[in-house]
Amino acid sequence: MCGIFACISNGFTTPFMREQGGKCNHRGPDYTMEYKQKMYHQNIFFMFHRLAINGLDKLSNQPFNIDNIILMCNGEIYNFDELARDYNIKLQTNSDCEIIVHLYKLLGIHKMISLLDGVFSFVLYDTILQKIYIGHDPLGIRSLYMSTDDGLYVSSELKCLVNFKKHVDMVKPGVYHTYDIKTKNHSVTSYFQLDCKPIFVNDETCIKLIQTNLKESVKKRLLSDQPIGCLLSGGLDSSIITSLMCKFNEPSSVKTFSIGFQDSPDLISAKKVADYLRTNHTEIIVTEEDMLSAIEPTIKQIESYDTTTVRASVPMYLLSKYIQENTDIKVILSGEGADELSGSYLYFHNAPTPHQFQIECERLINDVQHFDVLRCDKTTAGNSLEVRVPFFDKVFAVDYMNIEPSLKVVRDGYEKYLLRKSFENDLPNDIV
Repeated sequence: MCGIFACISNGFTTPFMREQGGKCNHRGPDYTMEYKQKMYHQNIFFMFHRLAINGLDKLSNQPFNIDNIILMCNGEIYNFDELARDYNIKLQTNSDCEIIVHLYKLLGIHKMISLLDGVFSFVLYDTILQKIYIGHDPLGIRSLYMSTDDGLYVSSELKCLVNFKKHVDMVKPGVYHTYDIKTKNHSVTSYFQLDCKPIFVNDETCIKLIQTNLKESVKKRLLSDQPIGCLLSGGLDSSIITSLMCKFNEPSSVKTFSIGFQDSPDLISAKKVADYLRTNHTEIIVTEEDMLSAIEPTIKQIESYDTTTVRASVPMYLLSKYIQENTDIKVILSGEGADELSGSYLYFHNAPTPHQFQIECERLINDVQHFDVLRCDKTTAGNSLEVRVPFFDKVFAVDYMNIEPSLKVVRDGYEKYLLRKSFENDLPNDIV
């Protein structure tokens, strides 16, 4: 998890821009670096706050300045090695994000961003063309805000932009923006859409697909030079992710964490899963006072007053805070995404048809950066952790949404029927 801030304007001083950009330094406490330039009567100011995950050396610090390209990227590019081999690219650093620069030089912005398998928000400055590109991952996993009122303003968090008194929007997932410094022209281009078609039409095929894709999704998210942990609520989704993580690691070395009131159902279920999988498990027990006192700092961090989001964010904020203060873990895996993809909220029992069920799933996924993804990104980043969400892997999400909707609706009284069947042998029966 890192923090990016970019300002292209002629109306603000460097100390003011530095102060505003510094408001998201909790996202990257390991190293802060700036890039400054004056061009066409505009001040160009970049600030990058780094949480070092891959490539822990100084050479991998950002912004990168390679072949007249300046890049800041908050993200993980899981297929960077494969892309480097395919295009015969010799990387100069140990960062997975560097591949973006070389692919852009070889292929251009559209082809480059379409090839990336990962989660990211980036600002790329082509100093020759005098154009800036702002890219966002397909599902919006890494938060990103932008304004183009009288210049260009980009940041990982809203708090960095509010004092510029501009209209600010969240950058939509699956798009990139182009800003011409000379003309101040601005355009937005879509490179990814979740185009859902009923390709997979029987249980056996779907179960095999789910098992294969999700296992691969977890595997690629173990790419890290820092210790990794796993959030375990005791629910189906986080339990599945934990069980898959244990397939790639000795279970006793897998550190899992749960939070709740004393003897709460979540803690009981999480311990049951942890004992079954034999993970190194930690319970964080909180009181009502702990939860209530955390509401205000949580709202400040998540930058939302949405009631459901706040309610779910408080325990995740406290859990992330505990992990940051008491362990050496920097990366955590979490179960976000399964509810939106599977249509597993209670009201989905009332879906009149499979088609309407599918439409509502698509709506939830398109809006997820405003709610659950915002929650997991901001609460963990607020405590200098990087969250990874295997259910929102691009390959897994596309294939899962291409399952015939009639197979995904509530079946035998259960939501997530296919997901439960896919991993029924990997978890305690009552958890499934």
